[in-house]
Amino acid sequence: MPEAIPSRLASGLLSELQLRLRRMLQANVMAKHRARRPKHQLVCLEDVPKFSFTHARGFEENPRACLKAQLPANDPDGLDIRVTDEQRERARAFLDDLKVRLSRLGVSLVVPNPRLWRAEMYLQLGGLRARLRLRERSKLVRLKKGKTDNIFDPKVAYAPNGTLQLEAEGSYPHLAWRDSKIPLQERAQAITDEILSMFVGMRDKKLAKEREAAEAAQRRRDERARKAAEAHATEKRDALLKEVSAWKQAGSLREYVAEGQASASTALSDYGEEWIRWALAVADHLDPLEDRLSNLQQTETSGDGSTRP
Repeated sequence: MPEAIPSRLASGLLSELQLRLRRMLQANVMAKHRARRPKHQLVCLEDVPKFSFTHARGFEENPRACLKAQLPANDPDGLDIRVTDEQRERARAFLDDLKVRLSRLGVSLVVPNPRLWRAEMYLQLGGLRARLRLRERSKLVRLKKGKTDNIFDPKVAYAPNGTLQLEAEGSYPHLAWRDSKIPLQERAQAITDEILSMFVGMRDKKLAKEREAAEAAQRRRDERARKAAEAHATEKRDALLKEVSAWKQAGSLREYVAEGQASASTALSDYGEEWIRWALAVADHLDPLEDRLSNLQQTETSGDGSTRP
């Protein structure tokens, strides 16, 4: 009869079997994932179009001189539009149309520093501002010739696909529109309405935040006033208790002196008379009742000439 397998060896074999099964399942999942992955278009690196900035034309030819000289924008407004040369005219026309439509509603398109290489565009309405971007979307292509500096896959590159995308970053979530069956330039009015709605939402959020800040400040002031009133009430109560204690001490001193005078069997000496006067003076000094009565009997004149006790 064969000997039984030790329990420690059996548990080790079971763990090894589980590990191998897990690895087989992972390999199967990865194979299915690779099979479902779309096959990228095969292109040459030289055929991949490059993005360019409309206001920095010439940057590709001489980037150092362009950055050093801070060349003014080729575009009159210094707009930052990152598209290929094929889409530049359409993008600029769409942005001009959008600018005119927004200006009728009081929304202006501003570029704070158009002389910078990468100037930023903003939509501004009153004190509200939203970042505006116009970009051409890209797609992933696989290179059959040449390679990129991508450390993960040098045979993969991103190439513009001719689809324009407009982004407005005002309040979360950000708004974005892209070319579809209806291009952006044919949806300019709808985009204008959505941008105006975005500013309305930004204004409401700003007002709500200011209202919350004002309410929080009012709560802090009320809390400080409440604590000050409580401290004042505590101080008055402590002063009253101190007055009562001093009044009781003064009464006890007077009773003590009177009891001593009544208990004396013979006439008091000069020292005794002087001590009694001193003790009564101490009692009068401790007794706050006279000062309190004088304060209570005083009258204050109000603004209308009447008096109140």
